[in-house]
Amino acid sequence: MSLLILALSIVLLLVLIAWLKFNAFLALLLTSFAVGLLNGLAPDAVLKSILTGIGDTMGSLALILAFGAMLGKLIEESGAAHSITHWLTGLFGLRRIQLSVVITGLVVGLPMIYNASFLTLIPLIYTFAAVTKLPLMYLGIPLSSALSVTHGYLPPHPAPTAISQTFHADPNITLLFGLTLVAPATFLAGPLLSRFFRHLDNRPPAELFADKQFRREDLPGIGRSLFTMLIPVLLMLAGAVLVMCVPDAGRGTRLAKFFSDPNVALGLAVLLGLWTLGLRHGRTMDDLMKSMGAAVASIAMVLFIIAGGGAFKQVLLDSGTGTAIEQLARSLNWSPLLLGWSAAALVRLALGSATVSAITAAGIVGPLLANSDVRPELMVLAVCSGSLMFSHFNDIGFWMFKEYYNVSIKHTFLIWTVMESIVAIVGLVGVLVFNAVLPARSPAGGGWATEDAKLPRVFYLNSYHAGYASSDQTMLGINETLAGKAHLKTFFLDSKRQSSPELLGANAAAALQAIRNFQPQVLIASDDDAVKYVVVPHFKDGPMPVVFCGVNWTCESYGLPTAHVTGMLEVLPIRETIETLQRHYPAAKRLTVLSENSVSEQKNKEYLLPIFASLGLTTDYVLVDIYAQWKEQFLRANQSSDLIFLPTNGAIRDWDPAGARALVRAQIRVPAFTCDDFMMVYAVFGLTKVAKEQGQWAAQTALDILAGRRPADIAVPRNRQTAAYLNPVLAEKIGFHPEPALLNRCQHIE
Repeated sequence: MSLLILALSIVLLLVLIAWLKFNAFLALLLTSFAVGLLNGLAPDAVLKSILTGIGDTMGSLALILAFGAMLGKLIEESGAAHSITHWLTGLFGLRRIQLSVVITGLVVGLPMIYNASFLTLIPLIYTFAAVTKLPLMYLGIPLSSALSVTHGYLPPHPAPTAISQTFHADPNITLLFGLTLVAPATFLAGPLLSRFFRHLDNRPPAELFADKQFRREDLPGIGRSLFTMLIPVLLMLAGAVLVMCVPDAGRGTRLAKFFSDPNVALGLAVLLGLWTLGLRHGRTMDDLMKSMGAAVASIAMVLFIIAGGGAFKQVLLDSGTGTAIEQLARSLNWSPLLLGWSAAALVRLALGSATVSAITAAGIVGPLLANSDVRPELMVLAVCSGSLMFSHFNDIGFWMFKEYYNVSIKHTFLIWTVMESIVAIVGLVGVLVFNAVLPARSPAGGGWATEDAKLPRVFYLNSYHAGYASSDQTMLGINETLAGKAHLKTFFLDSKRQSSPELLGANAAAALQAIRNFQPQVLIASDDDAVKYVVVPHFKDGPMPVVFCGVNWTCESYGLPTAHVTGMLEVLPIRETIETLQRHYPAAKRLTVLSENSVSEQKNKEYLLPIFASLGLTTDYVLVDIYAQWKEQFLRANQSSDLIFLPTNGAIRDWDPAGARALVRAQIRVPAFTCDDFMMVYAVFGLTKVAKEQGQWAAQTALDILAGRRPADIAVPRNRQTAAYLNPVLAEKIGFHPEPALLNRCQHIE
């Protein structure tokens, strides 16, 4: 059903943008709402998802777009682009003028968005064609191909940078990979393609051929022009080299990597350009600031359209479409690179905008990276190159090419659409070749595989999925502890969202195959499902050592520990929590436990009921599958119980965070408590485990085993760290006033 809704959403976008002429930002917002509602999300949950997507996208791209526009304005108004073009023409001569145009396009296009660089350089193409008597297309096609390649492949352009954020890819390494594809893509889509149209008799439109005239003596020097334009590229390339060559960063290296961040690199280039191309060139600061303001204003709608794509992406993720795509991809057995490219190409066909298509496709295929060995940098290039395919009427670049080069619709398809498709196909071929010849990289992050090959290999089997709060904290502890000390690969069993025995069995088989392919020296497994479905049937008796964490209460039912398996148990501070509440509510006798219906919670029930009984409580234990059941049972518990225990919600389908929060605030009557911090928005009070402790212990134990310690010599401890939380809004609602010592200990969550 999710895939059908996805298809309908793309059709809706096409109708809104192409037929009804909606602005792309408004069309994306309306479609995002429709997708969320059709997938069963409540309206306020859809709104929250949209706001999250917009906020995340704006936060990662606002500075890059603003600084890029400012730098482009400085380059345009100062005449720096003219200086570089004249210099290159003199350097290469008239016979190599295509090469001069290509290099100019690449140099100018690196820091500038496509439209700005095209509009800056098109007067030069007109001038060159008029002076040299060469066909306009002989010069125009190489320029457009160079600008398209930089816009599609290379950070700091919006799509590659945004998707680097989405895929957690290093933008500097993405830039390095992209640069290696620039030459073949530009040549095939530029000089080679132009040979088929060099005899096309077209002239620049009379109303557009009005180039701004610069006297040669008024142009900035070539050194200043080149240095200012290339400083962000030089900084980012330096960062890429450092990532490859210096994995264990010291203070100086970390500082250098900071300056290679696209935000910082472009910001520094703008500050430098204000001097080199502005103040030093005779302009006043007041004049420069007006230009900078105009530059930022010019990209406002671009930023909002990109943010709309981020909102659409977030709704697709929150509504489960990503999971459906992942399951389809597994059944098709396609390479994530091919799937990402194809998804972007299809969205491009529907939407027109390469940037929006790339960001939307990234949200669709992003879940595939969690369990894939594909380098995220290659995935960025695959999606971005796919987003250039199939350009037609709904692409502004299509119309810019037609109008500025004064060609027919037919020739625009034959030239522009073919040119864009060549760049897209070269990108796909390039990443497939890279993926075939380069060593794999761990999806969990870390350094390059060639560096990691020197490190011991640790496989982390996570029972749940990325985004599940408690699991994420455990994983954070593992990642931080093993950083630079082991090559870590992560696999998500996804048992909260895919809880049927058939799906769990299939995912466990995939996990087992991934472990065998990776050949780790130590396996870390978190929570009961990973232990039950993978560790016990395959690794309980060795020979590979295993460290588990997050197994609830006891591991004896699994026949653990063994000579090859050790770990840490997860024991909730439930007795301490209830005893604390009983001091404030001594008459409390009736307890309702309201949680998800999962393997872990079924096991918890077995161990918790005796504890509740020993505390004098009569317990109604309710495990639910869907949010509507949880809502019904929460309302009932507020009428029938003295206390409500809310353990977790990760496996409850159709969970509505905003709706649940509003329900609790409106209807709570008795103390609701929890032992998981992520549930505190629905609870009054909680003493919680510190999930990160388990990850840190498991990772350090893995390192101890790698150093020679035997699992049999490592005792199985219980987690020790706890934290106290208070939700003051809910506490005030029911009149819960903690004793001073407890109040001082509590962290406040609303």
